Amino acid sequence: EFKGTLTDGSLKRNEKIEKDLQYFSELIGKIYEKCIGKAKGLSALLMLERIESAIESLYDRLAKVKPEFIEIKQKKRDEERSEQHRLAMAEKKEAEQRLKYEQAVERAQMPIKRRTGRPKVRRMLPIAIHQFDPEKLSAERLERERIERLLYQPEE
Repeated sequence: EFKGTLTDGSLKRNEKIEKDLQYFSELIGKIYEKCIGKAKGLSALLMLERIESAIESLYDRLAKVKPEFIEIKQKKRDEERSEQHRLAMAEKKEAEQRLKYEQAVERAQMPIKRRTGRPKVRRMLPIAIHQFDPEKLSAERLERERIERLLYQPEE
């Protein structure tokens, strides 16, 4: 009776909500299995409540741990991480050196290219020798003065 009164939009929205609920319940089931263990026919809501209670108990136990102990463990974890990073960097450098060495050996074993025939001569501009010519300089100076007189002197 009720389904007949729903519109197409309402039906699509209800189907989307059902798909989302199914997806989230499967996701909650996977999280429950990873955190606590097998879920034996439990509902998603009950699984969420148990996960929440487990997290609360972990917070309570964490509050009881001494800060010095946490600091020691964190320092140890940081040292291990930095040691792994250092080893990875050393391995990377060693691989680069090995590659460079192999390339150098390969270049050394390549045959030498011998140049045969006449060497190529590059094109060059001929050397220009400029000679000092006082008559040419005085003619250029006189021409410049004439042009300046034409341009800048007022007409009389």
